[in-house]
Amino acid sequence: MIFELKTPLTEETIRKLKVGTIVYLSGVIFTLRDQGHRRVIEEAKKGKKPPMDMKGLAVFHAGPIVKKVDNKWRIISIRSDNKHKNGTYRTRIHQTNRNKNGDRQGGYGSGNS
Repeated sequence: MIFELKTPLTEETIRKLKVGTIVYLSGVIFTLRDQGHRRVIEEAKKGKKPPMDMKGLAVFHAGPIVKKVDNKWRIISIRSDNKHKNGTYRTRIHQTNRNKNGDRQGGYGSGNS
C-alpha cells in the first residue's frame, strides 16, 4: 500500500498506516537532535511551548548541514540519525503534547515520529 501524505497530519491518518506501508511525505518537516529533544522537554516542564507549533508536523531526527544563502538557511546535506538513545526523549515529548484530558494531540505527540 502507498500513501501520499502532507502535513499537518491527523491521528486518524496516522492510524491507517501499517508496517511496510510506503509513505511519501510532504509539507513541513523539521529536524531535532539530542539537544532539541532535551530543550522541548525542559521548556514543557516550565510550562513553556516550543518555538513552533509541532501539532501535525513530522520530525526527522537528523543531522543537517546548513548554509546561509541570501539571508535564508538552506540545507546542503542531511542524513538520518535514528540512534535508539533518543527514544526516551520522544516518549517524553509525546507525554508533554497531550491535552487536558490526557489525549494525544496529533503530530509529534501522536506517536508518529
